[in-house]
Amino acid sequence: EYMGTLLCIMPLLTLSEGHRQHLALVTQVPSEAVDPFCRISIDFLLQGENPKAYIGAAQRLKVDADVVESVVQSLTLLFAEASKLVLNEKDFIESLAPLSWPRGLCDGVMGHYLERRDEIRSVLSEMTLKFPKFRDLEWRLDVEVASRAVQSTSTPLFVLQLSLTDAPQETLLLQTDYVNMRHMYERLEEALRETRSALMARVARNIK
Repeated sequence: EYMGTLLCIMPLLTLSEGHRQHLALVTQVPSEAVDPFCRISIDFLLQGENPKAYIGAAQRLKVDADVVESVVQSLTLLFAEASKLVLNEKDFIESLAPLSWPRGLCDGVMGHYLERRDEIRSVLSEMTLKFPKFRDLEWRLDVEVASRAVQSTSTPLFVLQLSLTDAPQETLLLQTDYVNMRHMYERLEEALRETRSALMARVARNIK
């Protein structure tokens, strides 16, 4: 129960150390630069990278072009990951807590995110790779009890027929021995237990 409580209060979006270091640069630029940086970052996501925008922003705001690029790319990643998870206002602010940003800065960045979140998700969905989906499984156990070379033997093999959707080949035939079958079973059981965790339940509620 104690661990479940800890999981419930963890922010959905976990920022890597490198990402936090780049986002820390946001506090080092003039406050009037934050809105332009957010707009450039979102344009990056929706329309692709535009190096000229970095140069123009650097000249207007009297900031080094490398700093502009680092800040924009870090904000771009922040907006993309937050949009994937459909973070609401509370979760977005909680995810920024490790940065120790002033509340006004958090609110400003969050405003851009909430305003354009649906557009970002739409673009990201078009860019997302589509993987085959599991539909059905049939299996049988084959046992070779003897052969001409060996009069007495036992080699159990599992034969699996996977039915898939959204795949170039919708039926796959696989063969494996007991050891590998046991390994796959254990990994699938582990994944199933993970889907029942408090954190996964929270993620599922936020993904639409």
